Amino acid sequence: LHKLRSLFTDIYYMRKYLFLALMIALCNNLFGLFGFLNVFKELDYTLSSGFTGSTISGKTVKKVEQQQFKYKADNGIMYGASAAYTFKSGLEVEGGVRYLERGYELHSRHHRYYHHRNHYYYLHRHRRDRFFDEFKSNYVDSFIKVKPDFGDGLEMHDLNVKLKPFLGVAYSYLLEADDLNINEWDTSLLIGCDVVFAKRFVLGLEYNKGMTNILYDGRAKNECFSTSLGILF
Repeated sequence: LHKLRSLFTDIYYMRKYLFLALMIALCNNLFGLFGFLNVFKELDYTLSSGFTGSTISGKTVKKVEQQQFKYKADNGIMYGASAAYTFKSGLEVEGGVRYLERGYELHSRHHRYYHHRNHYYYLHRHRRDRFFDEFKSNYVDSFIKVKPDFGDGLEMHDLNVKLKPFLGVAYSYLLEADDLNINEWDTSLLIGCDVVFAKRFVLGLEYNKGMTNILYDGRAKNECFSTSLGILF
C-alpha cells in the first residue's frame, strides 16, 4: 500500500511532464495516422511556443498593496498545438491545447510580512533594497478562437503577410502552483492577432483576461500577455 501511494504521489508531481508527453503523442497521431483522412486534410495544424508575462488583479491585490506592497508581472513560457478550419465565407475557427505558465511577483521596500484574512505571509527573497517572492501557477489550456477573413494579405518583400485578429475563450486546469491558495479551474477571454507570413509561419500576440476568481480566500483574477511563434502544417 505504501509503494502504491508513493507511485501516485510521483505521478501527481510529474503532471507537467506527462502532459507534454501526451501532447507529443497526440500531435504525432494527428499528423501521422489521421492526416490521410480527407476531413483532417482540410484542417490547418499549428505547433507553437513562446513567452508569457502575467500577474493578477482584483480586490485582494488592492488590499495587499495598501500595506506598501507591489504586485509585478512574472515571465514564463508556453507551447501547444492547434487545428483550424476555414469556412467558405472565410471565417476561421481554431481550437487547441497548450501549456501556459502564469504567475506574479510580490515586492516590498520596507516589509517582509503581509497580512490577509487573519494570516501573515512571508517574502523569502531579498535583492538590494527590497524583499520579494515569485509565485508560479502553471496551467493546461483548452481554447477556441474565431478569426474573421480580411482578404489575401499584403505582399512585402516577397513575403505574403496576413493579419488575423481573433476573439476566443479558454478553459484552464491548474497543473501546479507555488501558492496553494489558487483554485484549480479558470476561464479566460482571449483577444489578439495572428500575423501569418510566408504562408508557413505564425507570429501570435494575445491578451488573456481571467474571468473567474482564482483564490479560495480572496478575490483575484489572472491577467496574461503572450507572444508566440508557430509553424503551419
